Amino acid sequence: SLRVPIAVVIETAEFSDVNMTRRLVQQARENLGEHAELERLVFDRGFLDGADLAWLTEQEILFVIPAKKEMHVYADAVALATLTPDARATRTEKASRRRRLSSENPMVEVHAVGLHGLTSYGEYGTDVKASAANSKKFKPTPINAVVLTESGKCARKEPLVLLTNSSVRDPFCTVDAYWERATIENCLFREGKQSLHLEHPFQRNADAIRGRCV
Repeated sequence: SLRVPIAVVIETAEFSDVNMTRRLVQQARENLGEHAELERLVFDRGFLDGADLAWLTEQEILFVIPAKKEMHVYADAVALATLTPDARATRTEKASRRRRLSSENPMVEVHAVGLHGLTSYGEYGTDVKASAANSKKFKPTPINAVVLTESGKCARKEPLVLLTNSSVRDPFCTVDAYWERATIENCLFREGKQSLHLEHPFQRNADAIRGRCV
């Protein structure tokens, strides 16, 4: 399938990724117009924000994003996945599917468990205040998750927990969606650094980068 950038935000390194989600979505929708609809977002931990994820759900946009290890929902998901080994799906794939390897490309055994309706991500919701999770009247918004573990040479050492608002009945559907993010890392960013020379611009400011991209 054709993969082309449909939204780009250029900011200084000090600008947090978490402030870009809604800007990117709105820009993508404007650029797509009536030609296509924005169906799913797959992004990294830098964009993790409960209010933004709830906003995406309200916009009827699916998302897949990894949880941070210090989050309650991460520990909750890993514990529940350990207690439900019968729900685990397994397949074997090349390690390069998820990351570039310099010389080796071994096979790893990948295990995935889908979990529905986790309520331990208290920040997931619209206008949720930091203190609200401690209130007796607080009702958390359920979120789904996939817990990914691996075995074999070059296997990841710790579980990966993917948060999503889509079904996880087939957990590998969520996993495959997340692996698509590697296209950005391995193609778009590499193309930007090598062909557009974004790594070494004439001047280190936003206008110089924008001029190089246009």
